[in-house]
Amino acid sequence: MSSHPQAARRLDLMEGIAHIAKSLPNATLYGAGYSLGAGMLLNYLGHMGPNSLLKRALAVSPSWDFHRETSCFYYWSHYRLNHSLYRYAMVRTEYNWLV
Repeated sequence: MSSHPQAARRLDLMEGIAHIAKSLPNATLYGAGYSLGAGMLLNYLGHMGPNSLLKRALAVSPSWDFHRETSCFYYWSHYRLNHSLYRYAMVRTEYNWLV
């Protein structure tokens, strides 16, 4: 199994939705996802069909060919995002030391 996030993995989402539905039996549940989350949501809906516990769902910008997109995501998350988060954390740490 790949260590990269995959929209094909829906068990966490299924368990989370089932837990919320059980905890709040009178609640109307809605789902929304963006990018990888949208792919996971669509996978969940496709698997569950009419048995889905969600009343409505919104999928924004899902990755339709995720295997092709994974290399781009890997580069972006490991080089661009990590560097930006590191710089942000260092600035916040320096600021907290000065206060």
